[in-house]
Amino acid sequence: MDLAYVTDHAEASIVLVDESLLPVAEALVEQGVGVKTWVVMTDKPLSEISTTLPGVVHWEDALTAAESTFDWPMIDETSAYSACYTTGTTGRPKGVYYSHRGIYLHTLAEAAQLKMGDDDTVMVITPMFHGQGWGLPQSAIYSAAKVVLPGRYTAEDTSVLVDAMISESVTVANGAPAIFEPMLDYIRTLKTRPDFSRARLLSGATEPSLTLMRGFHDLTGADIIHAYGATETTPLVTVNAGLKHTLRDVLSEKEKWDLKRARVCWSTGSTSRSSDRTEPNYPTTVSPRARCSCAARGSSSATTRWKTKAARSPMGGGAAAMPARSAPTATSS
Repeated sequence: MDLAYVTDHAEASIVLVDESLLPVAEALVEQGVGVKTWVVMTDKPLSEISTTLPGVVHWEDALTAAESTFDWPMIDETSAYSACYTTGTTGRPKGVYYSHRGIYLHTLAEAAQLKMGDDDTVMVITPMFHGQGWGLPQSAIYSAAKVVLPGRYTAEDTSVLVDAMISESVTVANGAPAIFEPMLDYIRTLKTRPDFSRARLLSGATEPSLTLMRGFHDLTGADIIHAYGATETTPLVTVNAGLKHTLRDVLSEKEKWDLKRARVCWSTGSTSRSSDRTEPNYPTTVSPRARCSCAARGSSSATTRWKTKAARSPMGGGAAAMPARSAPTATSS
């Protein structure tokens, strides 16, 4: 079972598990994973939870018993703070380990690009196993924004997401077009159109269509912002956010929408250049067959490669796990 492999490979010692996933966690224990503490996420008292997990801790009880202050530890900025693993479709899952420095700079860049502040309400739609939720949880906390966690949903019924946006006055959210499109279909069925004029909806995974962007804008006032990134880049690299003020009054509506599809802003800490395999500094992370491909380099990149095991090479998405050790050598900060 790949999940058991990932749990042990990351040397996770504490796992937070939702009550609905207790059977999955219990199956991991049967496979001998080395987890010492299982934190159950539920509103019920622990006495009402039936589980065979060893070392169970109730999340709410742990929060109540926690000290209100603590001494901030000194942490090597190049050490790993978390990891993402592939789904293992072509072999054992492989992990990308993110540094504290990388996520810190990524948080600053994302909050600036999305103009996030303490008057925002952020709904994290993208699960953290997908490129760690694109850094939005960290940016929300950095900005002192209100955070909304919508819970489970399916692409067949995204009404819960729209309803949560309305009831909680959400101003920032993230998701793929595969989720935003059915959300827009549901909005079309509402008698009263919601006012999302302050909403910035970060769209990733695939390129949002012009129909999707204009649909949200025309019906709700929301701004679909196309972002590009990868698991290896912590993850955002480019964010297509807004027009320069010098262009707003001189471009036609069609020209503005065309630019919205094409224009990008590079995140703080990242640079780009055209790669050619004949260059002496040709990046080894780009395939030698890919001439003139875009090489994203910079301090927001996921920079750690594990050298102790062949399986620890930077690859794409998958399940998230918290490593119990510091990362060794940073290769591209």
